[in-house]
Amino acid sequence: MAESPTELPLGLILAIAAASGATAAWWPQVAYRLAVAQGESPRTACSVCGTPFTVGWRGWFQLAASCCASPDHRWIVGLLAAITGAALCWRTADTSGGRAVLLAGWLLLVQAGILLSLIDLAVRRLPTRLVGALAAIVIVCAGFAAWLEDRPQLLLATMAGGLVVGTLYLLLALLTPSQVGMGDVRLAATLGAALAASGWQAVALSLMLPYLLAFPFAVAQVRHRTAQAGHLPFGPFLVAGAVLAYLLTPG
Repeated sequence: MAESPTELPLGLILAIAAASGATAAWWPQVAYRLAVAQGESPRTACSVCGTPFTVGWRGWFQLAASCCASPDHRWIVGLLAAITGAALCWRTADTSGGRAVLLAGWLLLVQAGILLSLIDLAVRRLPTRLVGALAAIVIVCAGFAAWLEDRPQLLLATMAGGLVVGTLYLLLALLTPSQVGMGDVRLAATLGAALAASGWQAVALSLMLPYLLAFPFAVAQVRHRTAQAGHLPFGPFLVAGAVLAYLLTPG
């Protein structure tokens, strides 16, 4: 007898959305401290006014405006994460078995994607350790879901998706090194792996959406001849494109 679908109640969806937004509101402070050149240690003080951050873990999660560098866009980030969390829950009509695990993985992916995007916007790089941690989350969630549903092909599809997308972006990085960096390659492979668990339609869509989303910003850079023209951070568009591809394809 087929297992009946398990839908999330509206109250739980709202609670998950609120938790997603509250969590994401912390990331601008963390991103500010991590947004340094490759090889440098995280910031211990404001780079503008010199105000030191609190020693220990509290220094990573200061919401008070203690100095001029305190992020003033944290609530926008939180609202965006809350809306995305609610949309992910709404899209996942069936949370029985491993589908709940995959949903949890996507909620974590959004949080990590926001942090990576903020760093990429600030210093044009995607820290390898953070991308590696995200890749580990994707593989663990896919493996656990495959075990719960007794579908080893789910884990195989996840790994295949990462390999295919990673290879395509590696070729782009070799052909256009000024446009696509190795951080983009690693992040694209990780997102491709996450999407492959939902189907290859989502993977194919994710290959197009980042460029469609980035195109208006690239045109604006060229028209205004900004100093960073030609160096548009691609990480945020990769994350946004992957999330949209997941939301737009059947659950």
